[in-house]
Parts: sequence; C-alpha cells; structure tokens
Amino acid sequence: MLKNKDEIIGWLETYNVKHYMLEYNDKYGFVVNCSKGVFLENKKLREIKVKFHKVTGTFNISGNNLKSLKGCPDVIRGDFKCNNNELKSLHYGPKSVLEIYNCSDNNIKSLEFVAENLKMLSANNNQLQSLKYLKSNNNTCIYVLDNPLENISDIMNAEVISFSSLKNLKIHENANIGN
Repeated sequence: MLKNKDEIIGWLETYNVKHYMLEYNDKYGFVVNCSKGVFLENKKLREIKVKFHKVTGTFNISGNNLKSLKGCPDVIRGDFKCNNNELKSLHYGPKSVLEIYNCSDNNIKSLEFVAENLKMLSANNNQLQSLKYLKSNNNTCIYVLDNPLENISDIMNAEVISFSSLKNLKIHENANIGN
C-alpha cells in the first residue's frame, strides 16, 4: 500500500481517478476520498495500491486479477462492483454500500464481511454454501445463482430472488422466497 503522497497521486493519475481529496489517517497514512465514482474495471490490477476511504458514486473494480479487497473504501454511497476477479473472501471490503453490492463470478466461500443493509446483493457463480453473515433488511434483493448452497436458514427479512443448486435446503420461516 502506497503511503507517500506523491506516489498516491501518481497512482490515481495513472488510473484516471478524478475528484479526489487526500486525507491523513493515522492507520494508513493518506487515504483517498472521492466525490464522484471510481472506475478501475478491466485494468489488469493485481492489487489496489492506495487506501480509499469514502466514495460518493460507484466504486467499480470488476474484471481485474484481484485476490484481495485491500484498499477498498470503507463507505460507498453508490454501487460496489468487484465481480469477475479472483476473490475468495470479502475481507477488507466496504462496511457500508448504499445501493448494489456485486461480487459475482469469483470464488467466494462466505458472505462474512459483506456490507450491511444493501438494496441488492449479486453473488452469483461463487462457492457459497450458506447465507450466514448476510445482514439484510426487508428490501434486500439477493441473487445467488450457481452456488452450492446447502442452507439459507440464517436469512430472514429479505427477498431471495433467484438461487439454484440447492441441496437439503433449510429456509428460515420468515424468509420470503421467490425462484
């Protein structure tokens, strides 16, 4: 992770990140706040070399070669797209996402560390066996196609829109299920 202010600015300019402000943080050195979206999709990134803190708008890192979400913002006031990477975990991902959280087409085994109170979660084509750790509200739409789900009994107060490949399915009595 880059800590030198000039190196951070150089990295941001290389990837055409605009509308940013650097803020000093004791833990990370300088963190990046963006007043508009950040679009780093299909850049062949293996890592995010700067620490983003807050982004207003979409934060898109899809279609890269990322194995970790280190460097991702803590707060996204818009969509978070990390689909089509090499992720096995959502560790280091955002804690708050205002709209859509798309982590489809990875190798994610658990929803531990997923942001809370999402409007929509798309986690298609991963290795999820349960929806444990998902903290949803009554308006959350969940897409989990092509996962080896065995248990969704942990979920309640959500609308599961689509799923497949269920084995010995256990569903919470308050879940509203549609397929």
